[in-house]
Amino acid sequence: MDEFQSKLGALVEAVKPAIYVETGFMNGDSAKAVIASMNKIGHGAAYSIEPTTNPTFEDARFHFVRGLSYQKMEELFLQVGAWDMFLHDSDHCTGCMTYELELAWHYVKSGGYIVSDDYTWGTPEHNAWPNFVKRHGATVHQLGSCQYIIKPTTESMPVQEKTWAHDKWIEATKLSNAASSAYGDKKIFCDVLPMKTFCLTLYETPERTEACKKHFAERGIDAEFVYGYHAGTCGLRTENNYEVDNPGGGFNIGKHGVGIWTSFIMLYQIMNQFPDEHFFVLEHDVNFDENWRARFDQAIKDVPPDFDFLYIGSCCVKDLAFKRHIKGEIYEVKYPYCNHAIVIAKKCLPFVIQTLLKKCWSPFDIQLASEVFPSLNVYTVIPRMATQFDKVINE
Repeated sequence: MDEFQSKLGALVEAVKPAIYVETGFMNGDSAKAVIASMNKIGHGAAYSIEPTTNPTFEDARFHFVRGLSYQKMEELFLQVGAWDMFLHDSDHCTGCMTYELELAWHYVKSGGYIVSDDYTWGTPEHNAWPNFVKRHGATVHQLGSCQYIIKPTTESMPVQEKTWAHDKWIEATKLSNAASSAYGDKKIFCDVLPMKTFCLTLYETPERTEACKKHFAERGIDAEFVYGYHAGTCGLRTENNYEVDNPGGGFNIGKHGVGIWTSFIMLYQIMNQFPDEHFFVLEHDVNFDENWRARFDQAIKDVPPDFDFLYIGSCCVKDLAFKRHIKGEIYEVKYPYCNHAIVIAKKCLPFVIQTLLKKCWSPFDIQLASEVFPSLNVYTVIPRMATQFDKVINE
């Protein structure tokens, strides 16, 4: 245990935090010092957010949170409430440091403590810590080789509510990107998309939802998850047969198709209640290319402004006869398939909903193509920039 850990433990004994949160576990020395002090005073719980290293000890007061701070800080705040003390000791690049400190400023209680290890980092120093201190007009205190501030009691208390917490997450990501740009570092977050993003998932597949959240964090996507209908669980089916390929064959799309159909109808009606002009609609198995964002931004510039549907991911468009090049990677393709990544204009939603609600009879993407798209302005990015996990789909 070095001087910093000793002083950190002493600070914990003096402050008596109920909730202590740190990012960066490494070999666990800081966590051990904090827990030892908590056990000494008989008070407090410690949470350590770390994506890779495994803890080598157990204690009733210690809670290990595996994952990146970009994914887990908001989630932990909503789980345990406001924090009394926060320690930044993870990735010390400009963007990460700025993000964590700014988000901690919101999630720490008024009168709480924010501590930074390695506050003089970078060659030359990138000044993430002093810039953070300056932005909030805080007074710096020394803690061995580290520094800390006390959030003024005049600051408002955190609000343990999803919308509030997520708004603060957005603020922190924007400041992070601005700090990275000013220093000449690569941004750790993509700029927030200029539209609401929804992702359909299922309560019955929590592992897929978590994997999707991790993928979105890696790709800089801020999505709200909407839980759809698992037709097998809900007992949903349709009596209408799918007669396109084999008239009179009596084929039925089955429970899986009905679950997808009803989930998208629900989501479209939710979107229709918002004032936004466009929405980004995803499925929880979507898999984005690493360079997707630059291509996406260009596609939004190139697509005709009166578009109704813009397919970012698609299948079965390569050999379609009716395919007209518009600009860049934008093609007018009237009959694209797959639902895993689409930008949709609100102006078309009333027509789409009214048309589809008349009859559930086919897979959702096929019904869109056959009954809805002939009346709309539909475009596709070719080649696609998003595929699906664990699934080979046709070009």
